[in-house]
Amino acid sequence: MPSISSVVAWLSSRLLAAAPAPQLLLLGMAALVALAVLCLFLALRDFIALHAQPAGRLHAYIDVSFPEEEQKEAARRRRGGWQRAFMRLSLAGRLARELEHADLALSVLEYMLILAGATALGFVVGVLRGSVPLGLVLAICAPFAVRVWVSRRTRKRRQLFARQLNDIINLVVGALRVGYGTLQALSIVAQEMPPPASQEMGRVVREVQLGLPLAAALTRSAERMDNDDWSLIVTSVKIQAEVGGNLAEILQNVGTTIRERERILGEIRVLTTQQRLTGWLLSLLPVGLAVALFIINPEYMSGLFTPGLPLMLAMLGGLGIVAGAIVIRRIVSIEV
Repeated sequence: MPSISSVVAWLSSRLLAAAPAPQLLLLGMAALVALAVLCLFLALRDFIALHAQPAGRLHAYIDVSFPEEEQKEAARRRRGGWQRAFMRLSLAGRLARELEHADLALSVLEYMLILAGATALGFVVGVLRGSVPLGLVLAICAPFAVRVWVSRRTRKRRQLFARQLNDIINLVVGALRVGYGTLQALSIVAQEMPPPASQEMGRVVREVQLGLPLAAALTRSAERMDNDDWSLIVTSVKIQAEVGGNLAEILQNVGTTIRERERILGEIRVLTTQQRLTGWLLSLLPVGLAVALFIINPEYMSGLFTPGLPLMLAMLGGLGIVAGAIVIRRIVSIEV
């Protein structure tokens, strides 16, 4: 297995061969230094995680249950220096919510290290391919690709949870009618349902067991799922806990309302199928025609991309296609 020094020497030689200019050499060496610093941060993270106390991790898990001032003071006592520095950033809170919504077991520091590593890796790969501009482009695109993957994971998780919502209501209503409590009914959902419903209900149950009120745990779940129907169910549970009533009957009525909304939404999708397909056709037809003409007669189409007025017209045409697709999509998107 090659040593680290041999790998660094090989990378340096490739950088020298691909980028002989002093400025480009400095960029390549900066990327190598970034990789070295990333490895150092990872080592520090492992050291900190090794000495972390279980009580601190439990307090961090139910951090939302503290009052605001007490929460800030407890956070200052618990977090280490690096974690404190990152959490002071305005971006840290949003990144933490993104990781929580995507159900990724990563801290903000670890996620930012992954983004930094992806940036450095993209630059090194581009330089090794013999092009520093390509390395810069890859360095810019790599962290965005990671963010897109996290957003896609969150969206797919929420869509799957929305499809499981009727089954969740049926299980909870059945458990309540046989005499179980609300928390026990959610435990049954966590045991019987597949992910992500089982994961989400299991998390709610664990938060309540760790000392968080049921209303607060359900509210956090509604924020993670960002689903109007689930928010309606959570609101019903909270109102019933305050004023009383038959929760099974309330959830049954809410489930009926949700199923009616889904039926109406399905009918609307059927009625707007032609318009949506027309929008896709009008958007893709110019692109497909341009590609076909470029394959048939490249010289003729290359004139469209010459600097000046032709290139400006091509860019305006592309922007018009995108704007038209957005307008058509907004027209056929009907909220129920």
